[in-house]
Amino acid sequence: MDRTTSSILNDEFKVAAFDLENTVIASNVVDAYAWFATKDLPLGKKALFSLALMAEGPSLIASDRSDRGDFLRNFYRRYSKAEAAHLSEDANELFNSYLLKKAFPRAIERIRHHRRLGHKTILITGALDFVIAPLAPLFDDIVACTMTTDSRGRLTGNLDQTHLPGKREPFCSETLPINTRYPSPNALHMRTRHPIFQCWRLLASRWL
Repeated sequence: MDRTTSSILNDEFKVAAFDLENTVIASNVVDAYAWFATKDLPLGKKALFSLALMAEGPSLIASDRSDRGDFLRNFYRRYSKAEAAHLSEDANELFNSYLLKKAFPRAIERIRHHRRLGHKTILITGALDFVIAPLAPLFDDIVACTMTTDSRGRLTGNLDQTHLPGKREPFCSETLPINTRYPSPNALHMRTRHPIFQCWRLLASRWL
């Protein structure tokens, strides 16, 4: 038995890794951005914003399918000049009033089951770190996107380059330590990213 096979079959360490979108929560980066952007808008302006974003749906989907990293880099520039502290505060409301309702109960229970068994739980997502911060108690590690800020505490719209992959690599992935070992090939419950979002359906269900 070679060294790699021996490490995989060793039962000393187990990891359960989860994607976020449509795996733990039925939401996506566009949906979260729309919530922030329309939070304080009157109903009429909220509807107009939703229609405009819905019209972008086909191009956003094409961009995501072409290159996930490029899509996120470009889309997240919409956060430029937003107050980081303000968004972090709003993120708690986003989670409690909206995202929590879209969480999959069976996924949450599965994560908790792994933790009860002593497994290392990891969330790997292209979402912004402050958006998914309320999920921190469920995971030992979270690999998410981090946006840089300027001297005034405003988001720059640029993602931290340390979290960015090459053009054809999975976005926001993490290489586990070389001595990480799994009891079997099925011990790492990795859910891959679903095709992006059908954002018009999500937005229409909320505001139209």
